[in-house]
Amino acid sequence: MTVQLKPKDIKGVRETLLGKQAGKCALCGLVANRPSLDHDHTTGVIRSVLCAWCNRIEGVVNHWARHSYLDRDLFIRKLVAYWKLHATPQTDYLYPIIKRRRKKRVKRNKK
Repeated sequence: MTVQLKPKDIKGVRETLLGKQAGKCALCGLVANRPSLDHDHTTGVIRSVLCAWCNRIEGVVNHWARHSYLDRDLFIRKLVAYWKLHATPQTDYLYPIIKRRRKKRVKRNKK
């Protein structure tokens, strides 16, 4: 049976679900820092408790997927493949900011 929560019920439900999750985020598996009650923004169905970071990222991806012409799951699979491909450099170029940081670190370590 689905129950429509009242705003005052959110904290208790979040704590109950977080207890069932052993205090960990259902997405990343780390201790839930600033736990958030994750829910489907279309249906209102509560899914689980996520840490604030994972909840934000999940929400951004879902929002983007609802407002784009690409399939969310396909995009995520392509993104993972892209990251795996680029785990080893695919170009001979280094972004300027990274080089400056590296030079600063080398200079600092010489002292």
